[in-house]
Amino acid sequence: MKVFGKLTLAALIACLPGLAGAWTASNHHKVAPVSETVFEVVGRPGSAGQEYWCAAGEYAHRVLKAKVVQRIYLVRGPAPAQTANWNRAVLFSLAPPAATDTSAMLRLSVKQVGSNLSSALAQQYCQPDIRF
Repeated sequence: MKVFGKLTLAALIACLPGLAGAWTASNHHKVAPVSETVFEVVGRPGSAGQEYWCAAGEYAHRVLKAKVVQRIYLVRGPAPAQTANWNRAVLFSLAPPAATDTSAMLRLSVKQVGSNLSSALAQQYCQPDIRF
C-alpha cells in the first residue's frame, strides 16, 4: 500500500502544469528555473531541508555545470511554487541574495535567506546512508 501511495504521488507530480519538463533529482524532487539566476526545488509532502539541498546541489552541478566548490544560496524559504501549481517549493541561486548573512554559512536551513552550502556538500545530502 505504501508503494502505491508513492507511485500515485509521483504520477501526480509528473502531471502538474509546469513540472512536466522540469529536471528530476535522484530524490525525485523536481527542479525548474525561475529566472536566469534563480531555480526552484519543488518539494513533496513531508520533505525535510536536506532533501531540498540535495536536489539543489545535483541541479547546480549536473544541469548548471557548477563546480563542486560553487556555493548555492537560499533565496526564499518554503512557499507556494512559482513554476507549478504546488504548495511547497524553495528558491535557490548560485549568486548570493542581497540579504545574505555571512553567519548563515554552512547551514542546512531552508528558512534563513542567505544560508548556503557548496555544491559538493549539498549533494552529500543525497546519500541514502545519511540520517537526520
